[in-house]
Amino acid sequence: MPEASDSTSDSLAARAAGGSEWLFIHLANVFSWSLVYLGSVGLATALPAVGGWLGPGVAEGVEGILALYRGWLAWGSSALAAYAAVGWIPLRRSRPGRFLLRAQPVYLAFAFLFRRLSLRRARPAKGTYWRHRFVRDRWLLILIKIHFLPIAVGSLTNTFVNLGRVLRSAAEQPSLAVTLGFVLVGLRVLVDAVDAVVSSLAYSIEGARRGSRIRAVDTNWLGWLACLVCYPPGWLLTSSLLAKRVDEGTLLFGMGTGPAMICAILGVACYAVYGCTAINLGLRYSNLSYRGVMTRGLYRWVRHPQYCAKIGGWFFEWLPFFALPTNILSYLGYAAIYAARIVTEERFLSRFADYRAYRERVKWRCIPGVW
Repeated sequence: MPEASDSTSDSLAARAAGGSEWLFIHLANVFSWSLVYLGSVGLATALPAVGGWLGPGVAEGVEGILALYRGWLAWGSSALAAYAAVGWIPLRRSRPGRFLLRAQPVYLAFAFLFRRLSLRRARPAKGTYWRHRFVRDRWLLILIKIHFLPIAVGSLTNTFVNLGRVLRSAAEQPSLAVTLGFVLVGLRVLVDAVDAVVSSLAYSIEGARRGSRIRAVDTNWLGWLACLVCYPPGWLLTSSLLAKRVDEGTLLFGMGTGPAMICAILGVACYAVYGCTAINLGLRYSNLSYRGVMTRGLYRWVRHPQYCAKIGGWFFEWLPFFALPTNILSYLGYAAIYAARIVTEERFLSRFADYRAYRERVKWRCIPGVW
């Protein structure tokens, strides 16, 4: 399979708007982000009222989603103000390894849309703008950032809130801080914090430096579906269909027993591995897009250690409740979703020669010798 070429993308990028068009496109850019930001504020205001009207169960689910999306309000206001103030400054020279605002996906998408709507050609071909794969990919990339960046920043703010609660509990009950359970909870929160910091930075920054430039976007609807059901708001449907029941009748063994503590330790160990994979990815952390091959750390042994660690952590977290068969089926449902993510991602990534070479070197997807 031939490698996807960036030559078309590079030639189109070279023909981006000139200095005379910069201010117009910048104002259109700021206007679009303002609409998205104001829309998120409106949803955050309206949805709790709608959820309360539909019932307490729906209201609780809506509140859980908004807890993540409120990160948009924290990130969006400051980013929008900074961009509106200095984003109009043209950066005419393209220097390798340098972060360029002009090369960002939102700007380029509006640049080409302006060229299309301003009728710069005497007889522009019908559909010229949307015919370019580069343009379609850039709009998909805008959707990816609009969706995942608020989730990442919202997760970051929530994680620091949880970390503050853990530290306050330790201060109020010093004897609690030395217990194994408290230590495990604290480690889990720290791993969540690491993952949230890395993902927030990765979705905020795109450039040639450190290989963080996004080279391609997945256009397969199956890949998008498998990914989006793992994040809000799709996660609300997934967690409802694959809900875990927790009560005395579902326990294989008591929660304070030795087997339960072993499961807790192994679960946190898996989450710690998950945190390490996030650090390995760094600014290449992304969904539904390709930023180059990662071969450091755990990626030297398996191709998807992040998903493997997450599925393993869930297994040990759910294991004490496997006395109920439906809990086992629910866990298998989650595992199947992540298996689908792996398969669809590899179908997309196999377009690139460097990933195919990596796949030949690292034979196993998740578990060496098994799959």
